[in-house]
Amino acid sequence: MPEAERDTARIEAFARTRRLQPDLVARWRSAAAADAEALLELAESLRLSENQLRGFFDWAEEIAVREGTSVAAVLSDAAVRSARERARSRNEAVHAVRAALRRRRYPQLARAEERLRALVRALGLPPGTRFEFPADLQGSEVSVILRAADAEALRVAAARLWEAAQRSEVEEIFAVLREAP
Repeated sequence: MPEAERDTARIEAFARTRRLQPDLVARWRSAAAADAEALLELAESLRLSENQLRGFFDWAEEIAVREGTSVAAVLSDAAVRSARERARSRNEAVHAVRAALRRRRYPQLARAEERLRALVRALGLPPGTRFEFPADLQGSEVSVILRAADAEALRVAAARLWEAAQRSEVEEIFAVLREAP
């Protein structure tokens, strides 16, 4: 059996076991051979659900069009390979691949998120203090969570947060949020 037919048979088998919608299967089968194979390898190795498969396929196609490359090249990117290799479980791998594709799909957003993480690290907040930013940086409000085991630990954490709030990094955090894509 030629390789293309074998891949089509594997796509059909995967589609049957996952009960994929016919439109997704048709789109997958009509992809370039290397693209279909790369997607199949990802789908089989991560045991993707239909929604996960569709999402990865959509994102990989969008990236490929924007960058003038192929879906196979996007899915074999070093960041995607690294995400898959370092994950300890299937769920971790799916999450890590999604994050790698998201960074490539939304590079400005990824840079803004990384800048925010760096600014929060620079504040040197005590353990148990966490900044939470709006999803996809869609908003300008942050939440700060303080965790403490006793009243004294809470007073110390609150005092350190107050000191940090006076620093220029806090102003920059809000500037990054205002300018986020």
